[in-house]
Order: sequence, then C-alpha cells, then structure tokens
Amino acid sequence: MLQTIFTRELIILLKKTLAALATVSLLLALTAPVSFASSWSITNSRSNEAPIGAPAKSSDAFWPNPELFSSKYYLTVDLTNQVVTAYSKDEFGNYSKMERQMICSAGEDVTPTPTGTFHITRRRNRWHYFRKFNVWAQYMTQFNGEYLFHSILYSRRDEKTINRTSVRKLGEPASHGCIRLTPEDAKWIYDNCLEGTPTEVFYGEKNAELTKLLKDAVNIL
Repeated sequence: MLQTIFTRELIILLKKTLAALATVSLLLALTAPVSFASSWSITNSRSNEAPIGAPAKSSDAFWPNPELFSSKYYLTVDLTNQVVTAYSKDEFGNYSKMERQMICSAGEDVTPTPTGTFHITRRRNRWHYFRKFNVWAQYMTQFNGEYLFHSILYSRRDEKTINRTSVRKLGEPASHGCIRLTPEDAKWIYDNCLEGTPTEVFYGEKNAELTKLLKDAVNIL
C-alpha cells in the first residue's frame, strides 16, 4: 500500500517538474531577441539613380541583404524611366556600386512587364526568333518565364536588317513585355549576368533627365 502511494506521489512530482520546465522554456522563447531576415534594408528610394558613368551616391543606393544573394550583379528595371541598372557589391557585400545603366523599352500598357523580383535563368540565345511576330533579336536572356532581356528587333537573322522603329522607341514602353536594349547592352547582360542573377522590376520616381541622357548616348547605325 505504501509503495503504491509513493509511486503515485512520484508521478505527480514528475508531472509538476515537466510542467515547470515547459513554462520556463516558453518564457525564454518569448523574451529572446527576434532576428528577421529582411531581403531589403532601404536607405532611400530606389528610383533616385545617379547619372550615367557616375558612382551611385550612398543616399541613392539600396542594400539587398548580401546573405540572400551570391550573384556578382543585381539588376533593376525602372519601368517609369525605362532604365536598366546593374549593381555590384561593395566591400561590405552590399549591392551599392552602380556598374552600368542602360536605356530600354519595356512592355506597353496593354502588354505590361510584370513587377517584382525575379532571377535570370540559364536560358539564353545568341539569336532569338519570335515566331508570333516574325522578328528576330540578339542576345536573349530569360528572367521570368516568357519575359526576356534582348536587343532591339531585326526582320531577319542579320544585323543589317535592323528595325529602326524599335531603335527610336528606346526610352519608352514599346514591347510585349520583354525588355529591349541596344545590342551592346543586351550582350553585356548575356555575357555577365549568369543564372541566378536577381532582377527587380519596379516603378520608380520620374527622372526625365536620366532617360534623355541615356537615349542620347545611343549610337546605332
């Protein structure tokens, strides 16, 4: 009889001990500092780009968490100003160094380029044929499904058959959702932005001066 009572008391004691330990663990979890892995720590608006050829100012830079990306470059597509910007990492591992700015033509209102952050895939073609429109483009690099970076258009797989309208449209929405660039800029992305390169597409603040500066620099014969 005494043994049964002792066993019962021991079980009750063990249950109370376990309950107390659980309470202590819960309190420790609630009071512990929380660390959120944010993809961005923005110091200023992404739309305030530095002029072409100039380093990005610290007040203009934005800072993706370097732990999230291992890519050499980070691309942004500003749909408001029709500008593609390539950033590389600074000495702290943040994508704050502006490497290149490129005038582009993104999607028209009826065929818009989707916004968001995507990643360049391994799919790329030196020449790409758009069967639906019977046109060609150079240096195609895919970044989101059917949405691609590529050059201005050609009627045939021949650089001499350049579509002059697609050249004149650089700096304004003109595509069916893809990002059109000069052949030189399309080649730069094709050669340098490997699979996994993050690509952010967004609407920035209006900067007509930047758009004009980049478009005036285009020299396609």
